[in-house]
Amino acid sequence: MFVRDPVAVSTRLDRNQRAKLIAMAEGIERRTKVRGSRSGILGLTGLAVLRALVLAFQNRANGICNPSYDALQRLTGFCRQTICAALRRLEAVGIVRAIRRLVRRPIERGGVTFVGVVQASSLYTFRLEGRVQITPLAVGRARSFPTARVLFALLYPSPLGRGNHTTRRPTEGAEPADSRAWRAGAAARSRSNRTNRARCALGCPGAFGAASPEFDAEIPCGSRTKSITVRVRLTCTSVPLPLPPH
Repeated sequence: MFVRDPVAVSTRLDRNQRAKLIAMAEGIERRTKVRGSRSGILGLTGLAVLRALVLAFQNRANGICNPSYDALQRLTGFCRQTICAALRRLEAVGIVRAIRRLVRRPIERGGVTFVGVVQASSLYTFRLEGRVQITPLAVGRARSFPTARVLFALLYPSPLGRGNHTTRRPTEGAEPADSRAWRAGAAARSRSNRTNRARCALGCPGAFGAASPEFDAEIPCGSRTKSITVRVRLTCTSVPLPLPPH
């Protein structure tokens, strides 16, 4: 697309409009952040690139904003791939529109100089409040697999009875067999090392009764239970085990 007049397609924003645009982007980020996800649809990189475009590179007089990727890299500190992904997310939401610019420049090839058209840095325009549309594909989704912390809690249940995957404390009667096995395994390990390692837990009689790093587990997913085969690669050497049942 050849833009004959960049000023005609640019968006002039005053100070209040720039603040409203950034606040609107932050609101979209909060609304699209699902549980278990670190950020929403825009992410921290998307907000940082938007602030750089609006506050640093946009011309206050005519609204032209056409920084190159190198200029965005120097200001934000991100790589080109991160900046490209952030711009795509901003375009998917509808806050930013990127227009490819073609400029006429003298080109020399084979000793012959002629006037040609080359692609320059893109021209970025902004959409004000009331015109932003969130597409269904742009909204983030929750993780289908639990995080490492949730998986650790499922594999080594707490004796205090938190959640559906934990072991309840007995109200009366003798101590349960799994509690006695846990105490026996913990006593045997504490003789050599008082700091219980995560890799020692696989040999504990109360932890699935196997020393193999591969075993089956059932993970609750809403109203259903998903059976998976877990392969554990132990890289942590100082994770304490849960306290034994009283």
